[in-house]
Amino acid sequence: MAYQRGVASLIDVLHADESLLQVADARAMAQTETARAAIATFNALGGGWQPMSADALAVH
Repeated sequence: MAYQRGVASLIDVLHADESLLQVADARAMAQTETARAAIATFNALGGGWQPMSADALAVH
């Protein structure tokens, strides 16, 4: 809007867009690393096991 009103130059708009994309990319990378850390923690605490099948439960 500032560009359309003549308050900001196209270069200013492009720099703002670049900054926004960099921040969005950093956020996505942080979310990915958070998910990876949660998975690693889950596995370190013994996660990843498979529940027993119904046939195996009937035997016990």
